[in-house]
Amino acid sequence: KSNSTINKKLLSLQLFVKYLRENLGRTYPETIKFKLLKQAQTEHYIYKDEQIDQIRTHFKDRGELLMADLIYMLRYTGMRLSEVLTLKQNNVTEDYIHLYKTKSGKSRAIPISDKIRDLLKNVERFGNLGSASRVSKKFNRQKNALGLTDTANLHAFRHTFAQTLVDTGTPIEVVSKLL
Repeated sequence: KSNSTINKKLLSLQLFVKYLRENLGRTYPETIKFKLLKQAQTEHYIYKDEQIDQIRTHFKDRGELLMADLIYMLRYTGMRLSEVLTLKQNNVTEDYIHLYKTKSGKSRAIPISDKIRDLLKNVERFGNLGSASRVSKKFNRQKNALGLTDTANLHAFRHTFAQTLVDTGTPIEVVSKLL
């Protein structure tokens, strides 16, 4: 197993013991902390604008306009795939996309870029693509045809969004809040 996988299992065990202590009235040590293994720092894939245009054109040529639009949504909002697929029209105002139930448990507001303004007129259509797993598999099946590496995936559009903001001088604290 990779160090990352081992660390996840150790943290899960730590949380399980905490649950037992708090919910079952058992007497367990106050805290159990494991020394986590070192993990290699991985480079995040960042898309170039030309690649994004190529990917969108590829899906448009295949008649998959919703996938092409999804690429722009991911690129210009920094949203997670699951967030886009479950987005509702009442989350969209004139200038912001409001997310309330996020993975981190924190709500956030994402400014709407002119590049995606028209795509937000019927955001619930993205749910027609299916589950995040299904959409990811669909994208991954096209990677060879697009000349993309294995590390290029839909989540990398989130990293591209963040890197673009950092490159244009946006303070890291603001980038963090947007993500």
